[in-house]
Amino acid sequence: MRALSVAKKDWRELPGYFKISTIIVPAMMIFVIGTFIFTAGTSDAIEDLPNLPDSLFPPGSTDLDRSLYFAVNIMAPPFFLMLATMLPITIAADAFAGERERKTLEALLVVPMSSRDLFLGKSLLPLAYGFGASLVAFLVTTIMVNVGFPDATISMPNLTWLILIFLSVPAFSMLGILVQLLISTRVDRTYFAVQIGSLIILPILVFFIGGITGILLMGPTLLLAVTGGIVLLDYILFQIGSDSLARGL
Repeated sequence: MRALSVAKKDWRELPGYFKISTIIVPAMMIFVIGTFIFTAGTSDAIEDLPNLPDSLFPPGSTDLDRSLYFAVNIMAPPFFLMLATMLPITIAADAFAGERERKTLEALLVVPMSSRDLFLGKSLLPLAYGFGASLVAFLVTTIMVNVGFPDATISMPNLTWLILIFLSVPAFSMLGILVQLLISTRVDRTYFAVQIGSLIILPILVFFIGGITGILLMGPTLLLAVTGGIVLLDYILFQIGSDSLARGL
């Protein structure tokens, strides 16, 4: 409950340009994903389709089905993970560095609250933004696929997508948030936290997101296993962050 109070406080104090970005960034991502999907139905896209194993498709799949599968299940997921990480880490950069800039950090630290509650509270707002933006993009993508291509055998959502949105996206998002929070505790300006976070976090996320394509081709079981590994890493980082707060900033 105290963690939720921290999240509400952060929402009230979040700078306006962060709030504007939470609308612009998801809209841009939805546009890019939609372009991939609708381009998949063109003859040029079908001709340029890479060779994929026949086992990936239902029997009798047409060239359009294969092109849609490539766009929806291979090209689109990395964009969802990018959306779920880039936006939250920008907001998380303001968590402690922003408190220092506003001269409110000392008052926050004397509030009767455990370091775990404080660290969790600081992660809730960026996590909600990342998951919310990804969920909206997922719903829009589902409508585009099912309504825009009613004759295709490929439909959404499937098991892999449900795992991706409701388990993988929060796990990946939390990974970036926790690393950014650790950075934010050590710098005096939000700008510096954003810059340092971009240099450290984005290469790591690009590595993980770049490998997600091969994971998706292997099926939902491997995706679930990788997500479990990310959750374990999140837990370790959360413990490190909580202990860091307990020792003092």
